[in-house]
Amino acid sequence: MKMMTVVLAMLAIVALSGCALLQDVDPNSKRLAIQYATLKVVDGDQDKAARVLELIERGRQYLNGEESITIAAIDGSVRELIRWDSMDNADRILVDNILLTARKRLMEEIGAGILDTDQKEKVLIVFNWVEEAISNARL
Repeated sequence: MKMMTVVLAMLAIVALSGCALLQDVDPNSKRLAIQYATLKVVDGDQDKAARVLELIERGRQYLNGEESITIAAIDGSVRELIRWDSMDNADRILVDNILLTARKRLMEEIGAGILDTDQKEKVLIVFNWVEEAISNARL
């Protein structure tokens, strides 16, 4: 469960950043990486698959419901989704460090400004890849 939280946190940051962390990677490789990570998180468990789909739906609602989304808002939303109390201290430090590193990298690449329509569209594409991986898995 702890590893699932770490991977979900990374998946959320990558998705919500519009793939900025994978910017120089071939689009097919991005898709494969996202789908592979998704299937590793789900690990054949229908409950985990349902949780991932729930997070994707929340992310989609968040994206579609907000006119202005910043990196700080994304970071805050991702942190709210994480079940911090279910992690030991080492995992909390690890996840926090991953999120801080991702936030710093995103601020360098996207800036502190509002995500534009193109960046939001990239996020929705990643969400679709996650859903596709789960729907194609034999759970």
